[in-house]
Amino acid sequence: MPAHLTSVEPVRKSVTVPAAPQRAFELFTAHIQEWWPLATHSVGGSQAVGVAFGEGVGAAITETLADGTTSVWGTITDWEPPHRVAFTWHAGTPEAEATRVEVTFTQDGPGSTVVRLVHSGWERRPDGASARDGYDSGWEPVIRRFAETAARVRKPSAIDTKAHDGLNGRPRVVLAGLPVSGRGRRRGAGRQAAGPCSDSHTRRPRSPSR
Repeated sequence: MPAHLTSVEPVRKSVTVPAAPQRAFELFTAHIQEWWPLATHSVGGSQAVGVAFGEGVGAAITETLADGTTSVWGTITDWEPPHRVAFTWHAGTPEAEATRVEVTFTQDGPGSTVVRLVHSGWERRPDGASARDGYDSGWEPVIRRFAETAARVRKPSAIDTKAHDGLNGRPRVVLAGLPVSGRGRRRGAGRQAAGPCSDSHTRRPRSPSR
């Protein structure tokens, strides 16, 4: 742990969505493109056109820009579908300062799942305390968008080819926010980026992508 920082409380978010754990897990990972707010939470900002969540330990979470260049937000460290996924997070910041995000999916009755996100490891960043505060508010719109998307899925789709499990209720959201920013480098590009997933890519994104 760096000498400049001892301990910073993790950011914790929780939301209940009207979906079974498998569907919630797949929406959060394989279908991240369908709900992640790239316009506000990305390294490339208005130039961001896509985001992909790899499958399995060692896979990357990658943003793609209109010019074809990419920016790696993090690397998957734990992959336990449909109950848990964890990954490093350094969107827009140096990989050496990567924090850690863990997301769990716990069934809460028929067709309902409690999704909990814990963002820790702020001690690795020189601006750990302030970055943590930024992500505390920055994760909010991201998790809210995820919950709203889960609630809109009313029939079988690529996310779940099984019978519809009642995704027509409104999500119960209990969260606070997240920022995206960074000083990381974008593959194939030397210009700076802006957005929630950039700290300075050089600009820092607004939380969730920081």
